[in-house]
Amino acid sequence: MRESDQHILADHYLDLYRMAYGILHDQSEAEDAVQEALVRTLASPLVQHPLHYCMRVLRNYCIDKLRDECLLTDKLDTMSVTEDAAAQRLIKARLELLDEARKSLPQRTNQLLDMHYVEGLSIQEISKKSGISIVVVRKLFKRAYRQIRKRINTADINDIL
Repeated sequence: MRESDQHILADHYLDLYRMAYGILHDQSEAEDAVQEALVRTLASPLVQHPLHYCMRVLRNYCIDKLRDECLLTDKLDTMSVTEDAAAQRLIKARLELLDEARKSLPQRTNQLLDMHYVEGLSIQEISKKSGISIVVVRKLFKRAYRQIRKRINTADINDIL
């Protein structure tokens, strides 16, 4: 790996950490995940886009951690069937809220969110593909996140259940 690639990864350490923390919700686990992703990226000699590769490695590593945690939790879990059903209803209600909040967003914003989360495009790639400046894409994302968060926080889960 080129030295310039190492500098790119070092410059984006905080972004990688935020990504890991957003998935894992644990500071030390996020730091470990970033460290592991960086080591794996630096050990891969044929990487053309080290930052994208590192982000993908980090995302997959975090998902694996969560899966391992779920498997461990499932083995130790002593929830009753009714509690489990209630948890499933709560998850379903939250997903419905998210879907409802997403539907309330403008069509263009939904298309941009799909490009990012479904197609896996970066903000720069979305900007090029859609012909919208990077700043505007970021503002649209920020506004969408705010609207979704507000909609979910103001909704009463009990009404949906």
